[in-house]
Amino acid sequence: MNGTPLSTTTDAAGHYVFPAVPTGNYSLTIDEHGYSPKTEYISVAEGADTVVDFALVPAVFADDFETDQGWTVGAPGDAANSGVWERVDPDGTGGGTVQPEDDHTRDPGAQCYVTDGRGPDIGLWDVDGGATSLISPTIDLTGVTMPILRYWRWYTNNAGASPNNDDWEAWISNDDGANWVLLEGTSLTTASWLARSHTISLFVTPTSQMRIKFVASDLGAGSIVEAAVDDVMIYGTVSTVDVPVDDPRLPGVTKLLPAAPNPMRSTASVRYSLAERGEIDLAVYDVLGRRMAEVEVGVRDAGEHEITWDGTGRGGRLPSGVYYLRLVHPGGEQVQSIVLTR
Repeated sequence: MNGTPLSTTTDAAGHYVFPAVPTGNYSLTIDEHGYSPKTEYISVAEGADTVVDFALVPAVFADDFETDQGWTVGAPGDAANSGVWERVDPDGTGGGTVQPEDDHTRDPGAQCYVTDGRGPDIGLWDVDGGATSLISPTIDLTGVTMPILRYWRWYTNNAGASPNNDDWEAWISNDDGANWVLLEGTSLTTASWLARSHTISLFVTPTSQMRIKFVASDLGAGSIVEAAVDDVMIYGTVSTVDVPVDDPRLPGVTKLLPAAPNPMRSTASVRYSLAERGEIDLAVYDVLGRRMAEVEVGVRDAGEHEITWDGTGRGGRLPSGVYYLRLVHPGGEQVQSIVLTR
């Protein structure tokens, strides 16, 4: 069917094949836990083999919960007397529609954090009596450009005396847990593994003292609350530039200058300067880290450059929202946000 995504899985050596792809233009994305997702835009010609090789960048932090990496259970105010978080191979309840039977990690992975590691009876070991919190170890995000947190969650809260009234919550802290900022809260039941992604810098300033917290609770009249978390990772780009771009000792600097206007409605002037001649890649990414538009790519001379971006990408005019301009150059890379409005 037209528009239906094609998917495949690599073999042990990392090789993959799509046996039959119609001619046309495509976005090809590779996604593996523990690595930054990557997208390439390709054209498939009739009668020709199209070869696309990916070099993946390891995530800054990744945990599939197959080993203990130092997560802690419990926070001030927790009062749950049942369904407290535990790292186990889950035992499904309700035929796997209330609590998962399997973790999210590809085989041979088996373990995840779940609020009830024991089945098979619904309601016997679900969350009761209050909240239960799962807190990550401290994560250092200094020097990481545009870090994105992604995790897979399972949440059900649609049965019992007071269904759909208790929230799943995800929180983030940049001061080692002294203060927390809410990433998401929902009482919506999914009864399946659901990926959630958050651009961290939209919530807090990344530091060396980052922590993540997941909370499930049953706070009102008794309802069936089950939650699970798996395949947590933070990915981004680690900066390799050690010299400040504004160092007055430099005869020339490479930097991405502020776009104007910002927010932009129709067009924006995007400026950058290069300390030396070299190959650059200036592109627009969305909050999930997907490459949405190419602004300028190629070899450019030293000095200041200016180009107009009209808010369009490969799919036409991009929706309103927050995006990121990313300049990659011989000395490293720089990123700045830009807001697109209508």
